[in-house]
Amino acid sequence: MKNIIVTITLVFNSLLSAQENNIDNSMILEKKKSIQFNIVGGTSVSYKTMLSSSTAIRYSSDLSFSLSDNKGDHKNEYENSSYTSSFNSNYKDNSQYISVNLQYIYYSQSIVPIYFGAGPIISFQRSNSRSSSTSTNTNSNLSINNSSSESRTIGTGFLGLVGTECKIINTMGLFAEYRTTISYNWSKSNYDYENITNSLSNKYKSEGNNRYWNITLSNVRVGISYYF
Repeated sequence: MKNIIVTITLVFNSLLSAQENNIDNSMILEKKKSIQFNIVGGTSVSYKTMLSSSTAIRYSSDLSFSLSDNKGDHKNEYENSSYTSSFNSNYKDNSQYISVNLQYIYYSQSIVPIYFGAGPIISFQRSNSRSSSTSTNTNSNLSINNSSSESRTIGTGFLGLVGTECKIINTMGLFAEYRTTISYNWSKSNYDYENITNSLSNKYKSEGNNRYWNITLSNVRVGISYYF
């Protein structure tokens, strides 16, 4: 809801600015090229070229990256007892995502160009995590746990969108759009676990392969277009 309010506000203000400065939004539909960047709704860069006064081809790439590293130490002491225990842990996680898509875009003939787009999309996602923990106590009991997991997913499908675009100045504009993606995905994952104590060691390993359909309803995207 917040993104929708921001989108409406930005587009409305841009329309007022364009009217006050006599900027003709039909200039967007000329045979010009543009580079587009998201400012709300994820990291994306696009290259668009007009084919005619109402159609265009756009090449887009979306990127995302996350990283976390957590460490902790704990010590427990008991009143009226010499018994103590300690525990420390370490957890690391990271993931990367990239998609490439091609869109055929049609602009309606209106004061503010409303456009509809569709085209193929290919995506790749990778994630892995590792954790380790060690616990000890005054009875010399030791327990060490190590685990790791990794997954890779490749997807291909179809992307549809609807949006609007208006000029702020002659070389720069503002766009807002909503996307829906339908994709078929291939995923491979593996998991390893090890537990070590004073007397024994246990290991566990698993692998998996999955295939599935996925429908994604994206948030509203707002971005800047640079025309040249």
